[in-house]
Amino acid sequence: MHLYEFTSVTQQDGDRIVRVAGRIADQPDRAAQSEWIEFQFAIDAPTIRNGAILRREALTKASDLLKQLAAGFQRLADQVR
Repeated sequence: MHLYEFTSVTQQDGDRIVRVAGRIADQPDRAAQSEWIEFQFAIDAPTIRNGAILRREALTKASDLLKQLAAGFQRLADQVR
């Protein structure tokens, strides 16, 4: 899986990045993809932020949220047993 799309949106005055969106997939060609994750997050970062750091922060946030969701479903599954 690779990050093939990444976009950031700044607030009106352009001083801060307020939203990021991206697509992680197994193939660069959308038509050939069999697995992908699309995400969009509110974020608060200066526009002078290094692009690699911004991408790392967004992917870390996505990972943390997915882990929380998975843990919640695991707890639910454990209750049903």
